[in-house]
Amino acid sequence: MSSNEWFARRTAGAPRLGVLGVVVSLALACTAAPPNATGPGSSPSAAASTGESLPPGASPTPAATSPLYGQPPPVDPCSLLTDGEVRTVLSESTTRAPQETSGGAAASCIYTTDKPLSRVAVTVIKTVQTPLGFARRRETFGNAVRTIPAMGDGAYVIIFGGTVTVTVLKDGVELYIDVSKDGRTGEQILEPALALMERAVTRFPTASPAP
Repeated sequence: MSSNEWFARRTAGAPRLGVLGVVVSLALACTAAPPNATGPGSSPSAAASTGESLPPGASPTPAATSPLYGQPPPVDPCSLLTDGEVRTVLSESTTRAPQETSGGAAASCIYTTDKPLSRVAVTVIKTVQTPLGFARRRETFGNAVRTIPAMGDGAYVIIFGGTVTVTVLKDGVELYIDVSKDGRTGEQILEPALALMERAVTRFPTASPAP
């Protein structure tokens, strides 16, 4: 299913809440176990790209440990998703804030809600990434990796409890999106996480803009 179809299916006929946009209820099974992770913010991709070893859900360090701290990323992570798209996935109003992550080696756009476990983080690695380097980092996750052939360039997904991390390489830029939703497992939010990434990659400067 394309991202257009996914968002259309969930916004059609949905009620509106003032200017906050579309509020929808994801039609997901409620019988699965509750998520184990505490939310995004330190994805496996972030740790691999910087040599860190952080548990899922750990907060990224604010310390300026990279010489790239304060430097702009090749693509603004806050330009890749709309607030409405994130609200559609999380079923909550969101607050968006840019943030230096991985000690300044990456730039993130963090979408938070009133529920600590419902968050989306869009992260761009600041340095140019080669396909070989991207593939080697991907291999470090072993059997946890799920390939996404439709997105090409070795794109993959990793699920840690209730957090889904989707990682792609686009025009030398490594991008990953962490998604977690209160009361949902990673398996339950996999499809919406993929829909968000599909939207994000269409907004790269060299890509055709998303509708």
